[in-house]
Amino acid sequence: MAPTLAAGACGILVKHAGSTAIRDAIRSVARTGTLQTEPFASHTAPVTAREYDVLRLVAAGHTNAEIGTELNLSVNTVKSYLRTVMHKLAARNRTQLIANARGRGLL
Repeated sequence: MAPTLAAGACGILVKHAGSTAIRDAIRSVARTGTLQTEPFASHTAPVTAREYDVLRLVAAGHTNAEIGTELNLSVNTVKSYLRTVMHKLAARNRTQLIANARGRGLL
């Protein structure tokens, strides 16, 4: 879970969320008290909050072992999340992953 969600946030919007996404998020929170969408809008990036945590740490230059320590995950679990997010963002390596994530406004 993203630290902001663990701290009690209702949901997360990406830094470059469009006005429609922001409007919909505000309406969702006002109506239900929570953000009733995926952690990230599907048209922006189909990644889960945990995949985003891994992505953020990869972009910060951390190794799989360091990411595992930071998120209390095994190295194999980190690798699994990394493979999944690389597939979702059509990346073949970490450099391309970071570039694609930035291109989608995730970083």
